Parts: sequence; structure tokens; C-alpha cells
Amino acid sequence: MRRRRLHLPMLTMRALLVICACLMAVCVGVGLAMRASLTDYADDVTAVERLPFVLNSRATTDTLCLYTREEIAAATDEARSQGALPDEGDAAQALGMASEEALAEAPIVLTGTFTGERTYVYEAFQCCIEVTSVLRGEDVSEGDALVVYDAYQITEPRNGLGMGQFSDVREVQGVGLGQNLFGLMPLRTGQEYLFFLESKRYPVEKDPATYEQTYCMIEHPYARISLDLAEHPERVGVFALPTDGEWQRIPFVEACQYDLAAANDAAKELYLENCARVLSDALGEG
Repeated sequence: MRRRRLHLPMLTMRALLVICACLMAVCVGVGLAMRASLTDYADDVTAVERLPFVLNSRATTDTLCLYTREEIAAATDEARSQGALPDEGDAAQALGMASEEALAEAPIVLTGTFTGERTYVYEAFQCCIEVTSVLRGEDVSEGDALVVYDAYQITEPRNGLGMGQFSDVREVQGVGLGQNLFGLMPLRTGQEYLFFLESKRYPVEKDPATYEQTYCMIEHPYARISLDLAEHPERVGVFALPTDGEWQRIPFVEACQYDLAAANDAAKELYLENCARVLSDALGEG
């Protein structure tokens, strides 16, 4: 039995160009359709407010206690002698001990109101702060509009590697550094805070003129405190740790109504007590 050979018709150059043009048009159309379906969280404040906020950090009495430099040094020596702490790195951060001196040594201390202008960039929100008074620091004046980073990221749930996009579902959570380590919640529109800031660090090759008056909160549980917190203790929420391994989620707009997520009542009371003391020391009250 002789095999039959299948002969495909020869494509002319014109036909080949037409086919390639059609395939390219399809690809461009699909790409534009996908791009149009994406939500621009960078500037869409309303879209961000609708996202779930993951309560993946709780303040405890251990993280909220204030320690002297001597107490941190003694704890560091003991931990390193037992091999529980590497010789290099930030010992206070590794031990979860907040330094009392860090507040006194913050390069910029001021009061300011969050205007509500919040722009999402890589793993943080750039928040516009209108300065109401300057307590310490250079190149900052009352009435200035500063950019302060609030370290939270928009992620895809259960996409641990953060690579690729498998759905259109998004949520907001802390990035494992900065003030959100201590249970601090996102900034609230119209709220006046006491801020302890440091200049945002950028690569040396970046033009300094592009990040003038751009700051980060120091890595500390009291890096920012609502000035009227004593009148609103309900803004310190108590959220129990999950028992099923699943972090609790609340709407982002609701998360902004809290100052802190505390693990228990003892942590809440300690935070309120220390905030009153820090405010008194910084503002000269009491």
C-alpha cells in the first residue's frame, strides 16, 4: 500500500504577511483588553479602600515595651552568648526590643495631618502630610506638604512568591518591615499625628531633586501617634490571634479607623500609657 503524501499549499509572501498581521492584531487586542481590565491602585483611592486588609501583625506587651540602650545591650550579650543571635545585624530589631532613645534621636520630629492623598508605589503608600508644627529637624517648616511612606503592599492572596498574577483578587498587608511590624494601622484621612521621621534613602545614582521632603517613619512602635488618642481609646483594637492559621481580614477603609491592632487588653493598655508619655515628652505637656 503506497503512502499518500500531504502537500500543503505554498504561501505567497503576501499571504504570509496578512497572516502575521492578523496574529499581531489579535495579540495587541488581547493585551489592550487585559490592560483595560486592570485596576490602577496607584491613584485610585476608592479602589484601595474596597480591598481587604490582612491583620497579619498584632502588638504585644513585649513589642510595645520601651527599653534603655543598656537593657538592650545586656539582652544582646546574653542572647549572643547562648548562640541565639548572630554577631552582625540590628540586635534590637532581632530581639523585638524598642529603644527609648530612638525617639529622642529621631532626626525629624513634627506634627502633621494626613490629607488623604495616598499613592501606591512598590510595597508602600506615599502619603501626603501637611506639617502643623516642627519640633526637631532641618529643611522642614510649618505648612510644608511632605511625602511620608506607609509600608503596606497590595498582593494577590496566597501568592507567597509574589510572582505572576493568577487572579484579579487583591488585598493589603504589611511587608514585614517598618512600623507595621508593631501592629500599627494605615494612616487615617484628616488625622493629626506626632511623627518621628528619617529621610528616605535612595540609590546614590538617583537625582536628589526627585525626592526632596520625602521621609520614612522610624522603625519603632511609637513612630507615629494620634494627637487625640487619649480621647479615643477605642481606636486601639484588640484582635485575637487566629486559631485556624487564617489571618483575619477587614476592609481597608475600616482598618484606617484604628491606630493599632493589639493582641490583648494588656497590650492595648500599655500602648495607651506609653503614647500618653511620649506625647507629653515631645509636646511639653503634662
